[in-house]
Amino acid sequence: MSQKKQCTYWHRNVDGKRYRQRYFRLLHKVIDPDVIERGAGYDYDPDYEDPRDPWDPYDPCCRIEEGTDYDFIYFLDKLIFSHSPFSIISYQLSPKCDNDFLCTSTTRSNKIFILEYLKKLKVFFRYDFSYIDEDYDLITSKILESISNNEIEALNYILGDNNIDIIKILIVFSPLWVRSPLTFNGNSQLKLFEHLFCRYDVPAFLRKSWFRSFRNIEWKWITWFILIGQGIGLKRAAEDFSWNIPSRFEHHLLDAPEDLSPVMACIHAEVKRLGGSERDVERILAHYGFVIDPTEYSRNATHDIFWRETVKWIIAHGDDMTDEECDLVLDWALHEYTEAERRNARPFSWKRRSLARVLERSLAYSRSLRKKRFNHTWNKHGWDWDRSDVDGETWSFVELVSSCDLQEEGARQRHCVARYDSRCVSGHSAIVSLRLNGARLLTIEVNPRTSSLVQVKGRRNRKPNAHEMDIIRRWQRAVLDAAPVQGA
Repeated sequence: MSQKKQCTYWHRNVDGKRYRQRYFRLLHKVIDPDVIERGAGYDYDPDYEDPRDPWDPYDPCCRIEEGTDYDFIYFLDKLIFSHSPFSIISYQLSPKCDNDFLCTSTTRSNKIFILEYLKKLKVFFRYDFSYIDEDYDLITSKILESISNNEIEALNYILGDNNIDIIKILIVFSPLWVRSPLTFNGNSQLKLFEHLFCRYDVPAFLRKSWFRSFRNIEWKWITWFILIGQGIGLKRAAEDFSWNIPSRFEHHLLDAPEDLSPVMACIHAEVKRLGGSERDVERILAHYGFVIDPTEYSRNATHDIFWRETVKWIIAHGDDMTDEECDLVLDWALHEYTEAERRNARPFSWKRRSLARVLERSLAYSRSLRKKRFNHTWNKHGWDWDRSDVDGETWSFVELVSSCDLQEEGARQRHCVARYDSRCVSGHSAIVSLRLNGARLLTIEVNPRTSSLVQVKGRRNRKPNAHEMDIIRRWQRAVLDAAPVQGA
């Protein structure tokens, strides 16, 4: 009768002596899942001094002052580049936490633990790693409980020195691994990310989310990768993360083409869920103003309704329109919606709008954009501003001070800003063009009397993304808030 093989839990805590033996045994071995053995070791010499300086991330002498952005980055760098065993491994950690389950659970496959850990990471990343009081201690302790030196060395061996940011991201999510990198076979059909995190198939387009710098981590899409891969439905997690996930959305998401970005894949899934065809998807994706993430709730609830009602109208009348006519209809509809919002008028609606009437109005709107106007001029407010970021990109805010400037801006951006010259002459509006490395990106309307933002639109009236709004808020604080209010 054969002896039953004893299972070993690789991630259990070990005392200092056993960890030291394992460390010496594997110190000079090649990281190869087929040859690595755990358990047996060299004879332990208590008088041996490790020439490599051991590092304790909880030693006050080894930590950067709390509250800095680099504290967590420093923690990860030391995990990756330090070749000595974790001296913290033998400590009894008891971080303060208002969620007892998260602090005590060690079951990786537990869905409640997965959701709670991801929620903590969401808050942590939102504050750029500076919100580190109890969350820092909790997250770092869970990482240290879940990963060993050998597994970090395995990630370095598999991914190489050119992918340190990917290694950092994998370490952050290591408490959610379902398999160890030590068992990864490069010849397997399972890619490394699927090997570490997945029990079920994951949409192929989500793999690209891992290939980002750590500072620009795409937290949402990595979270989707893990949730889908571990059998936790997005609809179940939607309430915890404030996502708008309709019924049957995830079913269509699995069919999204691999070459699409995550946002475009979500649009593909939502159009298909609403009954659209591949042609309808292409028409929506071809219009910048409608390329938004349909799984995020807009600050204005009417915009979510407008987007879906427009898609439904296009699907219903798509067979009777050419691609060019559909493009004009989307331009006109977004213009009508944004103008109604700006005037606080009744929201735009598709009810009782026939195809013939919509095409007629769309053509009239298109002709009005090409109509030549008088060349008025007006004075600047001194709101020009340039800023260069750490990536070497230059953001420029350029105030437009003539009808010709507005006409050129409207022609490039495909919206109706050229009509605002009379408002600028009368002092009711001011128009500023936001440019990235000289290329036009967004058009901003400001109320000169209050120095407040009125609206921000991109090409074809698209909405600004979160990063663009962050740049605008910085300009607003540096320039608009410092400007004297007219009439004060």
